[in-house]
Amino acid sequence: MIRGAITGFFPYWFLKPAAAYPNGIGSYLNLFIFTLVVGLIFIATGYLMVFLNHLHLSGGRFTNLFKNNNQI
Repeated sequence: MIRGAITGFFPYWFLKPAAAYPNGIGSYLNLFIFTLVVGLIFIATGYLMVFLNHLHLSGGRFTNLFKNNNQI
């Protein structure tokens, strides 16, 4: 952000806070909101994966679903 402000070059459209949408994100507030939303999506996805892993490993509902029942 600092180098882009000095040189005027921003490698990604969402890092250019002063320009309108096709070339930038519009403002620093929009940049903050965009970053916050993307971060929350990553955190929620991580918690969902941990939750599903606990259901599978701790004797939850998914434990018997994936077992091989083709025993002789």
